[in-house]
Amino acid sequence: MSFNFSCFKNSSGRFFAYTIKPVVYGLLIARILGVPKRFGLITGLGYAFSNDGSPGLLRKMLGAFARQLYRLSLSGAEAVFFQNPDDRELFRFQRILKRQAYTCVVNGSGLISNIFVLHRYQLKFVF
Repeated sequence: MSFNFSCFKNSSGRFFAYTIKPVVYGLLIARILGVPKRFGLITGLGYAFSNDGSPGLLRKMLGAFARQLYRLSLSGAEAVFFQNPDDRELFRFQRILKRQAYTCVVNGSGLISNIFVLHRYQLKFVF
């Protein structure tokens, strides 16, 4: 199996990861490859961090594993952005982030709909 690492070798020396898998795996690989400035965006925490009342062993193990992966990958990040302030507080409370880690809550990752207007197109399928 081969993997193309060219996305990590850009001229800016920066790497921005978005969502759980790129944040965890991408930031770890970027650190190994020596990318000096690494950033992560946490969009949501999902199943591993949910507390829906089911105290299953699998959920506890998955949650502990996810916390360790996040802790390891985010430890060298220049900044960590969150889309939810509660997620940021949970990361601090569970010591996933170091106390001095720079964090910021952003207002989402969508488009401004009054600037980027949806245009209707007639699709013509040809077989």
